Amino acid sequence: MNLSWGRIFFSFFICLMLSTTAFAESFSIKSLSIDSTQKNLLIQGTNPNYQNIKLSRHVLSSPLRVIYDIYDAKLLNPKNSAVLNNPNVTEVRVAQFSTAPYVVRIVFYCKDDESAKRITPTVKSNSISFNLGSEKDNYDHSFFIFKEDQTSPDIQSNVDYTAFYTNLNVIVDDGKKKTEASKPQNLHVAKPSAAPEPGWIQIPISEEFLARYTIMDIETIQDKIVIKGKGIISVASPFVLSAPNRFVVDMPFSRVQKPDLNKTITLSNGDKVRLGAFDAQTARAVVETSNFGAYNAIISPNAETLTIQKSNIVNAPVSNLTEVQSINQNNYSSKLILKFDKAIHHSISKTKDEIKLKFYNLTSPNEQILSAFAQTKQFRKITATPIEGTKNGQIFSIPINPSAKATIELKPDGKELTIFLKENVQKQGTVIIKKGTTVVIDAGHGGSDYGAIRDDVNEKDLTLELSQKLRDYLQKYGVKVIMTRDKDETLSLQRRSEISNEINPNAFVSVHINSFTRSDVKGLETYWYQPQSKALGQIVHNYLTLSIDSPDRGLQTARFYVINHTNAPSILVEVGYISNPDERKEMQTSKRQKKTVKAIGDGILLYLGMMYEQQSK
Repeated sequence: MNLSWGRIFFSFFICLMLSTTAFAESFSIKSLSIDSTQKNLLIQGTNPNYQNIKLSRHVLSSPLRVIYDIYDAKLLNPKNSAVLNNPNVTEVRVAQFSTAPYVVRIVFYCKDDESAKRITPTVKSNSISFNLGSEKDNYDHSFFIFKEDQTSPDIQSNVDYTAFYTNLNVIVDDGKKKTEASKPQNLHVAKPSAAPEPGWIQIPISEEFLARYTIMDIETIQDKIVIKGKGIISVASPFVLSAPNRFVVDMPFSRVQKPDLNKTITLSNGDKVRLGAFDAQTARAVVETSNFGAYNAIISPNAETLTIQKSNIVNAPVSNLTEVQSINQNNYSSKLILKFDKAIHHSISKTKDEIKLKFYNLTSPNEQILSAFAQTKQFRKITATPIEGTKNGQIFSIPINPSAKATIELKPDGKELTIFLKENVQKQGTVIIKKGTTVVIDAGHGGSDYGAIRDDVNEKDLTLELSQKLRDYLQKYGVKVIMTRDKDETLSLQRRSEISNEINPNAFVSVHINSFTRSDVKGLETYWYQPQSKALGQIVHNYLTLSIDSPDRGLQTARFYVINHTNAPSILVEVGYISNPDERKEMQTSKRQKKTVKAIGDGILLYLGMMYEQQSK
């Protein structure tokens, strides 16, 4: 008996020691996000020993839930939840389940037993991804710290979504001779696919999930401002404003935790600092100063701290550049990878023709390494010059084309930085569409179904007006258009799908107006469901976001009845929020309606031309 108790005590002691060791190397979760297809949940953080991450799984019923517990894990951001449009999982919740021991709990609300079985986790360095019963997640996860564009090229696609046209000739092929239709002027090209570039997950769907960084505190040390938070900070290129002179740094996907942080602080040099929310998804730091050119916005290697200071001196271990790689992705995009032996402290600025990276703890790079990378259309050279007044500091100047969009990523260990460049090339072009090409336009709601209503404005009326104008626009270019409804009548979802399936068109587009409980939310969304519909959704959504000054809320998948039960490539477009007073008023104007119709119409025309070209090969 005494021996048994001794063994029990010894086992308890060993467990306690293991627990203490694990606590010292806990997995600190910085961000949670869902990809644009809502098929993968990504948990990112820092973890010194990721191979020892321990997960447990159990299932509860009524409602059916799959629960994963991550042991020795800390959730640095507040608890999160999101409702999904996923065939297997309807909702996911993440919270700190306990602190003694530290356990983070993830709860997946599943539709059935088969869906529950499909959820699979993958542990990688500094991240855990949960596949929600769909394609395997192959992302090499990084922090994106600077981003100009929501989308990146889909280089795997058979369709060249990187084609850019300012003027497009539409030619109708009648099988005998090709007749040129009238020419849409200043046709904006579709942006490349919204598929994620390897290395980052796109903006999460839920409003609560949009905050990738929560500002917890702001400190001032003489003339230095230190912004501290939880999560992963990203910055836009700093800029200046006048009257009075101000140095401005925007932090996208960030929020300020407490109202008392939204205050003005006077520095020792007399400059004034303000921190606050620029909009619902962006935090902004403003330094009111007579010498705004002297300030730098320096990102820490763990992407948790932003320091705004005049000095170029950073107390950190000295780093060396060890490798430069360039990868050509296609004619319009490539990436440049910089590797270091120590974590780097840096700042970013971009003009229309140059990216400047300041590395504050970097020795003078070896010229052979700097010039040895393979040149691409986007990256031809890098010039390195010392930062004035520092022993270990370098400025990398990278020339770019004025139309290029940049995305910059940082690996979680701070030792690898990747620059993605995508050119907004514009050129003349021609597409050919076949005579008899048919499109079904579905005006959402109607008759006794008013749709969303605000201030006596009915969704059913706006969708009909837009759909009729879209019909007229497409008919100008020889497209045969069938309307599911051409007047104010009640039509079931089933009948709308039946109309399309009876005709078997080349494309089906359902027009809707969005609504939300919060009046500040606005923007553009496009939905697809069947695989053959993705290309149509990508092109039309990209035209909408290029043409209309409203937030891009993403290209998404959803099982809406009309796009799930139609055989043709089919999409549902939400062209604005009737619940937002400003957007509601704007959507009733002829100017906004003309832009909306042209964007959807031009996207459809380009899609039809691309598909016909594919079929003709």
